[in-house]
Amino acid sequence: MTVFFLFIFGLYFLLMMALLYGWEKAIVNKVPEAKERTTGKMTVIVPFRNEEANLQNIIRDLGDQNYPSSFYEVIFVDDHSSDGSSDRVALKIASLSNFKLIGLQAENEGKKKAITLGIEKSNGDIIVTTDADCRLPMDWLTSINDQFQGNGTTMAFGGVKIDENNSFFSKLQAMEFSSLVGSGAATLQLGYPSMCNGANLAFLKTAFIEVKGYEGNFTISSGDDEFLMRKINAKFPGRISFLNNTESVVTTSSQKSLTAFLHQRLRWAGKWKYNSSAGTKLLALYVFLFQLSLICAVGLALMNKLDSRIVFFLIGGKIVLEFIFLSKVCAFLTVKWRTLYFLLLQFVYPVYVISIAIASNFISPVWKERKI
Repeated sequence: MTVFFLFIFGLYFLLMMALLYGWEKAIVNKVPEAKERTTGKMTVIVPFRNEEANLQNIIRDLGDQNYPSSFYEVIFVDDHSSDGSSDRVALKIASLSNFKLIGLQAENEGKKKAITLGIEKSNGDIIVTTDADCRLPMDWLTSINDQFQGNGTTMAFGGVKIDENNSFFSKLQAMEFSSLVGSGAATLQLGYPSMCNGANLAFLKTAFIEVKGYEGNFTISSGDDEFLMRKINAKFPGRISFLNNTESVVTTSSQKSLTAFLHQRLRWAGKWKYNSSAGTKLLALYVFLFQLSLICAVGLALMNKLDSRIVFFLIGGKIVLEFIFLSKVCAFLTVKWRTLYFLLLQFVYPVYVISIAIASNFISPVWKERKI
């Protein structure tokens, strides 16, 4: 029994050291300087549904970009909002010549359909996607353009951080979410792109067309970002990059309630069963097994069926490695480090991962008043 836990934890230690190496590589590897810097034509697509409260901020942020307005357009795509979202957008963009609003037809719905429609109506060579509840730094588009300067980049994704308000829950989400961003950037550098975020994503329009966009994934509620990333990586291996400067980090809203948070995570977890990558499936299965083993090890130690000194050593090693990795990612994202929250996640995370993994196979989440 002891050998089993040593093996499971040993693999985890190796995984964490690999992620640390990948993260350091992701941050150090700067974009090569282009001999002649050009201004690319971009189309920013913002799909939205019932985001009336957030749209004013993102319209302002997109209008304030340090990028020539003649070289980018913004397309807002309404996914059948039932509030005043469309009216809010129409009012705010009336004086902005490079902004426009379109809507999905009655027979279509969902984020993938919205983005696809936006791309069909686009004039840009580089497609950029973000979410309606995000806040964008002024140099966001400039940073993205730099990433596509003559270095063969076909897709690029950047950091996303959770907005930390005064609530305990938002601060906990900010730290937990940072680990996902770090893992996505690290695994990319290791040659195994595993995750990215559509709130800060860019790709060549020609590549989207060549891989046939979201074809084969339209019926899956989530994964517009990761499924497309895997398609592009298969067609253009080694041509995905990470936006590794702080000017490219996007801020998104935290979930205001535990129920909303769980439904969001259930929606994300539901896509794994449709993943075609054997490596990604094995990694997800291993993470589930590790978290389950962690709980079992503690339980067995408390029942004196496993040497508590060994368990203490294994858990201590896990905490140290995670501390080093997550603190580095939080520093890049400018997420304030809170040791108390980090330690609390050590207790909460194993139960959370196991529960979500199991529940995602039986519970249909609700998103924007729409049952998935």
